[in-house]
Amino acid sequence: MSTVFEIVKNMGGHETLVKLEEKAREEAAKAKAAEREAAWKTRAACLDILIKDPPEDVYYSLNVIRNVLGHFYSKDQNCDGHLSFDELSDIFSSESEESKQKLRDEFASFDITGDQLLSLGEFFVVFFIGGEYKDGYESAIRVKDK
Repeated sequence: MSTVFEIVKNMGGHETLVKLEEKAREEAAKAKAAEREAAWKTRAACLDILIKDPPEDVYYSLNVIRNVLGHFYSKDQNCDGHLSFDELSDIFSSESEESKQKLRDEFASFDITGDQLLSLGEFFVVFFIGGEYKDGYESAIRVKDK
């Protein structure tokens, strides 16, 4: 039994097959480059937030961190390591339409890569830590020096 490659080659389509293979390689290289660019964008945005010095009296309990990570993983319904807006908005399902619109706007600003998905880095660093910075560290425990 002949393989597809042998059939195409025998039909004089060897050059076509080579061109298709080259095109597939080029597309794979472009996809890899886009992934790498997205990773660099995420890294830069996360580092931008992480280098900001929080007040020295701000701490988070392990339970707060566990809840944030738990929300991410429990809402990642398709297990792709990212949250879509629909998956994220499910966390805030009891919110009003006005609040959902605000969340939609914030989601767009947190989506560093523009892929309409939040990676764990975008979610934790940009959404949680960046959001806490913007909101005055609402979820933090304030511990004053003695």
